Amino acid sequence: LREFEDLDILVRFSDVLRARSVLLAEGYQPDYPLQPAVEGAFLRSRAQYHRVLVHASTGVKVELHWKTDPDFPVERGDDEGWWASRFTMPLLDGSIRCFSREELLMVLCLHGTRHQGYRLGWLIEVTELIGQGSLDWIKIVAMARHQGCTRRLAVPLLLANRLLAACIPPEVDQLIRADPTIADLAARIASRLFTRNAGELRGLDRLRVSLQFYDRMQHRMNHIVDVSLAPSLNEWSRWPLPRPLFVLYPPLRLWRLAAKYGSAVVGRH
Repeated sequence: LREFEDLDILVRFSDVLRARSVLLAEGYQPDYPLQPAVEGAFLRSRAQYHRVLVHASTGVKVELHWKTDPDFPVERGDDEGWWASRFTMPLLDGSIRCFSREELLMVLCLHGTRHQGYRLGWLIEVTELIGQGSLDWIKIVAMARHQGCTRRLAVPLLLANRLLAACIPPEVDQLIRADPTIADLAARIASRLFTRNAGELRGLDRLRVSLQFYDRMQHRMNHIVDVSLAPSLNEWSRWPLPRPLFVLYPPLRLWRLAAKYGSAVVGRH
């Protein structure tokens, strides 16, 4: 009964262009057309992790991922052993590889917090997965500690507990008690969740909250660099530069952001 806006499919990085070709043959088109050299640079960017394709007649969207998250990928994309060890489930006339339940919980929590957790449906998914039981919580917490994403794991779990009575284990409760920022972020999300302002944050508000979701200073610094200098689809598609001029994309990105948000700040004053 779950409703969704798009279908996320994870593939090996080496298979991205082949997978895109399959989708193109089925009537899908990229939401932002890119020249081949530009698309190659886009795919190699540390900050990028998926490409959106839309079906020309149905409007169905597919997000073709080569990472689950640019900062904290759950998959081991270059490890053939990891891919081979995925369990499979039937899909139509074939089968599809799936995450383990522990990995899936991490993916759900990381995805929701990447978008400031503004949808109740994302918390329901977390709650339903927890309710199925048999989760290795020691492994889940160890994964989060190793990657430095305990806040992005714990915030949706705390919200699922407070709003939907999801059971959280002592290992997660310890994370929450040890870091007051987790409770602060959860309270901020909950205060907006059932209001008309429950959409995704924008501009500097989004940046401030996103930085709070990081455990480590290095991750915060990487995020600031990516947001301000790493070109997005807006820059790649608006200015299709030749390869020798790719060095201009970071300053173009910075100039576009300054023009966009600088005028908004001036307008408020």
